[in-house]
Amino acid sequence: LASHPAISAMVVAGRFVPVFRRVLLDAFPGPAEADLVETLRNRGKLVSSFVAREGETIVGTVQGSAVRLDPVQDPRGIALAPMAVAPSHQGQGLGRALVREFLDDARQRGFDFCVVLGDPAYYGRFGFVTSLDHALRSTYDVPPEVFMARRLRRSRLALEGCVVHYEPEFAAV
Repeated sequence: LASHPAISAMVVAGRFVPVFRRVLLDAFPGPAEADLVETLRNRGKLVSSFVAREGETIVGTVQGSAVRLDPVQDPRGIALAPMAVAPSHQGQGLGRALVREFLDDARQRGFDFCVVLGDPAYYGRFGFVTSLDHALRSTYDVPPEVFMARRLRRSRLALEGCVVHYEPEFAAV
């Protein structure tokens, strides 16, 4: 991370920070992701939050919220959503560093699996496999090739045939 801005965990309690929103608005084509994070944060439903700073400026972020599996009740799951890097800092490996930090933290905190909705070529680098590979489904109508999961710890957790339930706030995205 020496060539990247400093990456640090962000306290997830409290009100949404406007400068934080700016990174999300700049990185995505509309406000849906920024609105989602703001709502999850204000309702206390973010369980993980990392930012990359260059000086005092936030230039990247990755967020996480809890998910659950049906019919399996025990495993702890986390959704990586969203991850954003300011356009001026894209293509420099900052997103990769944020995702790795997020996954390492989730594993250390005892999460069993992580799900993400995104580009299979990008997230495949981190060990995510598409839901087609294990018959995992989302409660939302998303293409199975972009809905991905990965185990975070060695376990006998069977994802096959399970349905992932996100926080209800994701329905607005």
